[in-house]
Amino acid sequence: MSKNIDKEIIKKVKEGKFEKFELKAESLEEELENILIDLVSELTLMRMKKRISQKELAKKINTKQTAISRLENASINPSLKFLLKVTKALGGEMKITPHGEYTYIIPEEYRDPLKKIVKNENKTFQEKISELISTEIKKFSVEKNNIKIKNKEEDEYKIFNLQKNLGSAA
Repeated sequence: MSKNIDKEIIKKVKEGKFEKFELKAESLEEELENILIDLVSELTLMRMKKRISQKELAKKINTKQTAISRLENASINPSLKFLLKVTKALGGEMKITPHGEYTYIIPEEYRDPLKKIVKNENKTFQEKISELISTEIKKFSVEKNNIKIKNKEEDEYKIFNLQKNLGSAA
């Protein structure tokens, strides 16, 4: 990609004009391909936002620029190890989860404020996010459906199921 195209994509991403689309799969192979496309797209955007060239990224992970180019152009089927190396070189962290739509990615503009809140309250990200979700579910339950959640000792699985049921009822 040329520098001008990279700059234009970065500009659109920053302005929120870069639309994400959802790919529909009709087979397991297509679903795997879509997951890979999503992941590589995210990695490419991370690289461009950080203004790191393919050559610089390749040097960080001890490979050639052509390997990064082939990854970004979907002309290779990368190993999980290679994807993890690229992710870490870009300052990211890779998690593989079976939770699908219940896995939430914190938008970039909220990450720094959330880091400050978590540090200030001496909590983990998971604890703070669970607290925020729990507060909203309780508020929604009382206001909209008069659903009662017994107490804070209720296990996370039951709250997760309640969240899932509320999500499908909305």
